[in-house]
Amino acid sequence: MIRDKYISGEVQLYAPPLIRYEVSNTIWKAVTKRRVMSPRDAIKALNNIFVLYPKIIKLRKGDFLKALRLAIKYNITVYDATYLVLRDIIGGIFITADKKLFDKIKNMKNVVFISDVRKLF
Repeated sequence: MIRDKYISGEVQLYAPPLIRYEVSNTIWKAVTKRRVMSPRDAIKALNNIFVLYPKIIKLRKGDFLKALRLAIKYNITVYDATYLVLRDIIGGIFITADKKLFDKIKNMKNVVFISDVRKLF
């Protein structure tokens, strides 16, 4: 659903540069740890994802300081907190499929669990 709306231009997607590493690492895990994807399919998947990548927004020093404060306050990783900072920068919504993360930040403004995305549209 989100992918289709992104492709059609109905929604815009943004992410910090970190997403490139996170997605690549997730695909690697699918091949090596979970064994749910072949190396050939992994290469195809990563190539397809590069076509659909969100707009990358670089964070500044002050943004990282804010991310660190959020990470400490909510007991989350700084990696995850950078997405929340980006949400504030663009005035958007943070959508996550990480249930543990969501449970820690669900009371924050504009945070949505992936299964609830349909409610947004």
